[in-house]
Amino acid sequence: MVIIEYFHALLFDWRKNRAIREARHSADLYRKKFLVLVLHGRPVCVSMQGVKKLIRQKRLPGLTAEKAREIAIFEATPNSRANECRAARAQAVPNAAGHHVNRKSMRPCS
Repeated sequence: MVIIEYFHALLFDWRKNRAIREARHSADLYRKKFLVLVLHGRPVCVSMQGVKKLIRQKRLPGLTAEKAREIAIFEATPNSRANECRAARAQAVPNAAGHHVNRKSMRPCS
């Protein structure tokens, strides 16, 4: 029995870490706030807009957006674009017109 409980705890921890990684990535990609909530015993990544939509559809009875933020395991907010641009500028090189361009994407960094 102890081995089974340990396995369940290990599996929950692995799913939690995967959901946190997904929340961070999605927050930066979609520029939205994401929460990691435990639904039906499993940690899942849901956007705040998704939480509000589920509440309106009565799929999460007795839950409000503020309460969801309080009980969330993790809350991911998007990084500011200024920090991303500063990091990209460190890797940027000037092109023929003299503008800094990111090496990887070849997009102007401003």
